[in-house]
Amino acid sequence: MEALSINLLPTIAIAFKVDAKSNFLIITSSHKDISPLKKGDTFTIYFHDNSFIEKQFIIGRTLCGKVVTNIIVLSDLELIQLSQVLINNIVTESAIKIPYEFTDLSNSQYSNTLDGKRLFKIISERITGVKELLLKKNSENDQDFSITNKLLS
Repeated sequence: MEALSINLLPTIAIAFKVDAKSNFLIITSSHKDISPLKKGDTFTIYFHDNSFIEKQFIIGRTLCGKVVTNIIVLSDLELIQLSQVLINNIVTESAIKIPYEFTDLSNSQYSNTLDGKRLFKIISERITGVKELLLKKNSENDQDFSITNKLLS
């Protein structure tokens, strides 16, 4: 029996988007038929401490050829969890469950599975730091607005 080519297996990419009021994970799947990321599908992040974050896609996906993208909203606490606990693996579930691991195959981002998990945690820490700065700036702007209103009254 011949092994499947690594190029046939679906991959996912995760991007962050945060502002003072919301946190998004933008999930991209390399194969719309195997890991479709449709509205109602489940996306679960498992951590080394046996905790997890489980989310359902609540909006329709965006298609571009075989590639598909969807968005998950995270709470501030979930964003902090991503920055504090090492990720174990990710699972998407539509008609079937697809587990994803950080690959040990050579790539330009990290050299082995553990380095990939550490890199994800470091990126999450930086994103959490940006979120804290946005919240602080937003709070300062609210205070400036309140002071201006009092002066004009």
